Amino acid sequence: MTETTHTKSPAASKPSGKRYLMPAVVFGFLGAHMVFIFTAITLAVGDRSFAVVPDYYQKAVDWDEHKAELAASAALGWQAEVTAGREVSTLGERPLTLDLHDAGGTPITGAQVSATLYPVARAKQVITVELSPVADTPGRYSASPQMCREGTWDLSIRVERAGERYVHEQQLYAVGTTQGVRP
Repeated sequence: MTETTHTKSPAASKPSGKRYLMPAVVFGFLGAHMVFIFTAITLAVGDRSFAVVPDYYQKAVDWDEHKAELAASAALGWQAEVTAGREVSTLGERPLTLDLHDAGGTPITGAQVSATLYPVARAKQVITVELSPVADTPGRYSASPQMCREGTWDLSIRVERAGERYVHEQQLYAVGTTQGVRP
């Protein structure tokens, strides 16, 4: 009698783990890529420090009018000196003072003054405030906007008086903060 041994052919054997290795690697890379992209988008959108300058498009459209307004303001010869106080209240308010004089050094009184400012580090936090005249100092206007953040602020001031308009822009460095106030 002859004994026959049956050997299994390679095609009939169970599939090995190697057969599934390459698709698993590809799907692993795709999954890692998706996690990386999701993390990058979350960091880019969630960063409070990243912001476009407020009204950037409208400023670009109105650039010629803005330059003409600055030239007309320079022709008036008015001088503006802006200071931000060092003391910050527990509400985050800081005194902002404007001293305004004409070309001859005479204080300018009876004007309507408004200011728009934002910290350079947080350009989305735009603050608009009206400055009121200080009773005992002619030509001085003040307000107390919420500017608890120490650092550089972009400031734009608009002054109107008797049909005259003056625009002043500058960067202002604010020093000092209060403990417990979140910037």
